Amino acid sequence: SASVPAGTLQGVLTVTPERIQAVDLDTISAPIRYSFLSGIPGNYDDYFEIDPQTGVLKQTKLVDSSVTAKKFDISVKAEEVSEMKRFATAKLTIHVKPVDAFPPVINITSTEGYVDENSPIGTTVTDSKGKPIRLTTTDADAGSDDEQVEYIYEVTTPSFVVSKAGILQVNEEGLDRDPPSQGKY
Repeated sequence: SASVPAGTLQGVLTVTPERIQAVDLDTISAPIRYSFLSGIPGNYDDYFEIDPQTGVLKQTKLVDSSVTAKKFDISVKAEEVSEMKRFATAKLTIHVKPVDAFPPVINITSTEGYVDENSPIGTTVTDSKGKPIRLTTTDADAGSDDEQVEYIYEVTTPSFVVSKAGILQVNEEGLDRDPPSQGKY
């Protein structure tokens, strides 16, 4: 497989887990000719080409994933250059990575929360109406048919944590509203 960022021209592509390569193992050890057999979407060859002698894969045209495709499935053929013309095929998938043009936006139901002192770990922090404080994140780069992204929130105090469901919760035992006493010794 390989991947290309949408809206950029990459030139030679890196194919993983290894490059496209075939070897003629019989005694004539004929050279190999590489080509595309077919692909989905049907215009795959407008965007990619394969070097017939080396099997090197190149991107020849920008891919816009909002107009074109999010991936290309291409059948690659490796054929020995001989009278026998024996060949093998393999499937190559090229993923089109979306452009990250917009930062994610975090929304919070309330910027002020309430929780009792000494609440146990996992207690939900609520707003002034007693509703849980919920954090959600949206990303203008993500389309409705894109894979759902999971966000991890980093809270700047160890006293609280955001659950996988986006709910603000107590994360520290002995939560105390009052600062420690400055006592004199």
